[in-house]
Amino acid sequence: MKALIKILSALSLIARHLTASIVSVVMPLAVITTGYFVLLVAALITNSGVGIPVALPLWLLLSLGLSIAYTTFLLFPSVLMAEMLSPIFGKGQYVVQIPLSMLMLALSIFIVTQLVQDSNALNWIGPKALFVFLLIPLGLYWWTAKTVQFVIAVPVSLFKRLLQPLFS
Repeated sequence: MKALIKILSALSLIARHLTASIVSVVMPLAVITTGYFVLLVAALITNSGVGIPVALPLWLLLSLGLSIAYTTFLLFPSVLMAEMLSPIFGKGQYVVQIPLSMLMLALSIFIVTQLVQDSNALNWIGPKALFVFLLIPLGLYWWTAKTVQFVIAVPVSLFKRLLQPLFS
């Protein structure tokens, strides 16, 4: 029974972070596509130029690359570390995960900016601006992960209660 619980716990971790990562990558693509079509309709209504045909694919490729990068190197490690550290706080662990995730994000951004300090990659945006910009994706990632965790926890809890008498 304990082995099964460990397996379910590991599968829950994988499922919630995979789902949160997918949402974190897909959401910017949806926002850019929606914004593009809103601007396209506005251009048609006002009889303005509609721009070049490769604008949307290029924006989507750029957004896809950047969202995969920040999800992989900043959001995922930040939320995972907060989840690992939060049990120290006992019953208030879920409340503490949000500020811990923010602290881990700030630390991750500091480390990444130190690693690419010599390149010109981050000259156009500072670490503080990057942190503020990534708070919305961090919140989206965290809430998605916690929603998936809850959706998985309910049937697992029922399953444990049903099987408990068999293994007692």
